[in-house]
Amino acid sequence: MAASKLKSMITIALMIALPIAYLIAVVRHQTRLAPGNGVKTYSQLKAQGVPLKRATRVSNPANHVCVFGDATAGLWTLSSGPPAYLFDESGQIVDFTSDVGDSTRFQKHYGVYSGIEVDIRTLDDQFVKVDSARSADNTGVRHESKTDEQSDGHEAADRPL
Repeated sequence: MAASKLKSMITIALMIALPIAYLIAVVRHQTRLAPGNGVKTYSQLKAQGVPLKRATRVSNPANHVCVFGDATAGLWTLSSGPPAYLFDESGQIVDFTSDVGDSTRFQKHYGVYSGIEVDIRTLDDQFVKVDSARSADNTGVRHESKTDEQSDGHEAADRPL
């Protein structure tokens, strides 16, 4: 009788532990695919280690690109599609879904499946150049025109911020 009771307790423990373990694994997986805190650009998302596979230029919004993640990375999570990241023309993340197959917004509003396929390597160059230019311009120096001079004769760009 003790063996029967032990089997029942093990069965109940497994029935409770397995779904909890699965849910924890799914949340960890989706957290890995989601842009981390402070991740706002294509290059930052790549640096985070998200597996990016292919890209499509969408018409709504114009000049935006949808980049799809690796669908096989989450095969065991029973996803109906890969993760998808929508970027504007400068490489800023506009939107994200962990499962494009379940996202009406990505399918219907952005039309990610009716877009034009883009070589992801060209995006890499395009976005990295834009991101580098943005970083170089973000030096902390205030850029103002010569007409914005103060009465003491010093230009506003020479003043500390």
